[in-house]
Amino acid sequence: MKSRSMKEIADLRDAIKRENTAFRTNLMNELSTITHKKKKEIKALLHRKRKRLNDTKKEISTLLNDFDSKAIIADLNKKIEKFGAMIIKQQSALEKRITRIRKIKEASFSEIHAYLEELKGVQNKNMRSVDRQAAYIQKNIEKFTRDKDSAGDKLFYNMAKR
Repeated sequence: MKSRSMKEIADLRDAIKRENTAFRTNLMNELSTITHKKKKEIKALLHRKRKRLNDTKKEISTLLNDFDSKAIIADLNKKIEKFGAMIIKQQSALEKRITRIRKIKEASFSEIHAYLEELKGVQNKNMRSVDRQAAYIQKNIEKFTRDKDSAGDKLFYNMAKR
């Protein structure tokens, strides 16, 4: 009986070992399956998180680019406004200069016109003076001619008398 019992115990031990091995194998398979599924879930979750993170990064970079663009545009607008103000100042300064030049031109033309009128008056006065002198010379020439004719006639008369 003892041997039987030892044999039964050995069989029982073998049966327990087999069941333990089968249980352990089943448990390991089950654990492996669960682990595999969890790994897949974790990988999928990580993939979704990475994708969301990348999308968020893209949105942030887009917002930063927009912000940078807006800052650049604002800076350019300020520079354009300053340049426009400078152009307006220069334009008003040029208009003032043009106005001064026009006034000087008008004054110069009026002075030139007055001077020309004065010259016309002097010219007319000189022409009258020349006309008077010409008339005087003409009278003197006529008188000289008469006197010469008269002297020639007297000389002829005196010669004829002799």
